Formats: sequence, C-alpha cells, structure tokens
Amino acid sequence: MDIPSLFDLKTAFRNALVVNAETLFVLHGENGLGAELATLYLGRTVDCLPSDEYLGTSTLQAIDLDRHHVWHRIAGLHRMLDERRMSSSPGTINTDDIGLEMLVHLEMFLATIPHIALGAYDGTSVRSGCLRRLFELASAWHRLAEDISDALSGHAGLMNLRPADLALLGSMNERSLRNLVGPKNRIRTLQADKKAASRKGKSSVQSRAFVAVDLIDALDWLGSRKGFAIEPLKPAFVVEHVSGIEDPRKRARAALVALLVAHGELRYVSANESLSEKDLRAAGDGKASDATIKRLDDHIAFLARQ
Repeated sequence: MDIPSLFDLKTAFRNALVVNAETLFVLHGENGLGAELATLYLGRTVDCLPSDEYLGTSTLQAIDLDRHHVWHRIAGLHRMLDERRMSSSPGTINTDDIGLEMLVHLEMFLATIPHIALGAYDGTSVRSGCLRRLFELASAWHRLAEDISDALSGHAGLMNLRPADLALLGSMNERSLRNLVGPKNRIRTLQADKKAASRKGKSSVQSRAFVAVDLIDALDWLGSRKGFAIEPLKPAFVVEHVSGIEDPRKRARAALVALLVAHGELRYVSANESLSEKDLRAAGDGKASDATIKRLDDHIAFLARQ
C-alpha cells in the first residue's frame, strides 16, 4: 500500500490549518473577530493573512499539531495502516475503531477546507493532497475490514469492497486492475444477498453502477501484491467468531478467510492445509465438501488449543 509519510501528513495538516484560519480571518473581519478566531485556531498571533505568514516558510513548522484533537485521530489512522492493523487492539478486527473513531474525523476535517480562495492562497492542493489520499486508502482498508469481519461471523453476501479499493490497497492503476475484474475473471464480481444485507442493516449491491468483488479472490490477489499484508489475527479472536457459526459451509468459508489473512494467497493455504486450490475455492463459494469442512474445522480446533 502506498501510505503517505507521517512527515507529509504533518505538513499537509498544517497547511490545511492555515487555509482554514485564513477563511476565519477573511470572513469574520481582519481587524476584529476574524483575527481573534484565527489566532485561537492556530495557537499563534495572527495579524495578517495567515498564508502570507506561514505557507512556504519555516514558521509553518511552529504550528503545534497536538492542540488539535483531529490530528491525533489522523495520526492514529496512519499508524493503524502502517502497522497493517484492523483495530486499535492488536490481532483483532473492529471496524468502528477505523470508521467511527478515526475515519469520520478525517472526513469531517477535509470537509472544512474551503473550495474557493478567500485570501491569497488557493487550497486546492491541500484538499486533494496526501490527507485526501490517506482518507481514500483508509476507506478502502475499512471496507476490506468490514468484509473480513462479516465473513468471520458467517454473514455471506454482504460485500463492500470495490475494484477501486483493490487498486488502492494493491498499489495498482485502477484501469489496469479492471482487466482482472469480472464475473469470470481472476477477481470475480458478484451480486450481494439483499435479504441477508437487509437483516444485518447493511446495504447490498443493488445496481450495476456499484460493483463489489468476491472477498476470497480479493484476498488471494492482494496477497500476491508486494507490500500488502494484514496483521495476523489472534487465534482466540478467530476461534471466538468462527466456531460459533452453525452452518458448516459458512463456517468453512470463515475459516478459509482467516487462513487467507494469515497466509496471503490460496497457494500457501493449500500447501499448509493439504487441500487443493480447487477445494478451497469451492469452500470460498460456500460449496465446501465434507472432507474440506472437516479439515478446516480441524484447523479451528487446533487454534482453540493455542
């Protein structure tokens, strides 16, 4: 994954603060409330256009990021991606940690950056720079985490991951990736189970304009991409979720997803579990044979003893 550096994010965040301070400065009066609000916002005295004083100068680094709650959320999101984690707790998945606790704050902050230049500086590069790239990458990571979490809980047919997400996660041009995506291609596209989605309170794939990809194919392909990885899940976390699934074929699919998270590609899972890739793909499609179900149940039993 092409994750923006923490240094670049700090610079971009400071630039965004300056642009927002300039909006306050211009809209609310340069010699009155505007200057007071901009001073409070930046934590430094503002008596002229903030972009003139800070942007492109060494004084930009003097802006204290730690004063801003949203920065801690952005830094936490960067750390989670950098460590390939799907939760604030190692070895687990918690989509709320990514979405509600971090991603939403970055999205809201991006929405505050003006689309027009009120002062001397156009904030276009700030809006479309590495903060935006972090948001898009983290959004793709969040959707992948949702699909994995759903699969580990036995919910089939609930799909969030899109081709554009795979392109971001796999560091590939989206147009090139689309050559691999299709109903009969390496990364299959599927229609979601709308009734299952409705029961779980999630939207399903309801139109041709929204294309979701098969999770097993996505994990297999992502595992082949250099630089992509997911932090290994704790055995206890996997067992807690998978062992409680009553339907044996849904349980087998969940176990396969956990194995793909651990090993990356189907060929490695095949070698480790002494199951053919054909049998594993059948399990991923919810059509596992009795022998495959037993082998994958044995794997979960092995994890339970760890």
